[in-house]
Amino acid sequence: PIGSFMSQAINGSTALLTGTQLAVGGRAEPGGFPPIATTVLLVWLIGTMVLLARMAYGMSRNARILTRGQEVLSGPMSCLAGRLAVKVGLKTVPRLVFSDDAVVPFVWGWKRASVVLPAEAEGWGSGRMETTLLHEFNHILRGDQRFLILATISTALHWLNPLAWLAIRYFKHEAERACTLEAGCAERIK
Repeated sequence: PIGSFMSQAINGSTALLTGTQLAVGGRAEPGGFPPIATTVLLVWLIGTMVLLARMAYGMSRNARILTRGQEVLSGPMSCLAGRLAVKVGLKTVPRLVFSDDAVVPFVWGWKRASVVLPAEAEGWGSGRMETTLLHEFNHILRGDQRFLILATISTALHWLNPLAWLAIRYFKHEAERACTLEAGCAERIK
């Protein structure tokens, strides 16, 4: 009975997927996946590769900004960074780098985090510099740079899902909000 059912199914033009060939009406036709599935897979793969390439470009640009910048090794800025690192609870004082290429302060580095500041930050008052360093040191303490890399990879893999984009947007917003609150400038949050 099973054999006659199978032959009726094949003879009745019912599609039977076996291995990498699609059998239709008793004839084996090469092709593997149906064309729509192949198209969707290719679109997903291209989108994922574009987003991962964009992430890699951004990472290389940040590394380039860090290496081209001028590191703060001593002086009042170094003392302030040391005092604030202890206040926040960091085990080591992060590297401070001033860069002409940086537009806003940011944290960069996987193993040893560095704080990159715009070159114009050298002229900032002590209050603004302290608030900025506290904010960036809190990013380091929380490990936000590592989570952001993982979240970006996850978004690249799930880019077709709108919830992935909402999740990474929410993560970035909440990371900034938490570090701003910790730095003691809650009045700036809108």
